[in-house]
Amino acid sequence: MRSDGTAEYEPIKWKRDKHTEGYFVGPPEGDVTAYASPIAKKVVFLSASGCSGSGAGMTVDRRTGLGNKSCSRSTLIKRAKVGQRASLITVHKGEIVKVQEIFTP
Repeated sequence: MRSDGTAEYEPIKWKRDKHTEGYFVGPPEGDVTAYASPIAKKVVFLSASGCSGSGAGMTVDRRTGLGNKSCSRSTLIKRAKVGQRASLITVHKGEIVKVQEIFTP
């Protein structure tokens, strides 16, 4: 997160593994593939761990593993400042309009 309300993000993909379910992988070391977009005032944020973020009450769709608890824009910004979290991000007209967290154990 930047101080002007712009979030930086990079594309990731799911990589299957022989010994575990799999894991997310980002661009290789040294790759400069990264994006930055402002967070829309009316962004839709669907959390996988509830709005408090304690993780005690998981709020995911069991079929997809995607967050389904609607939380505020300020909650999204707090989480973005703290660290990285795998999410589906929808950008429309240069602004982040939807963020849906992906549950990762």
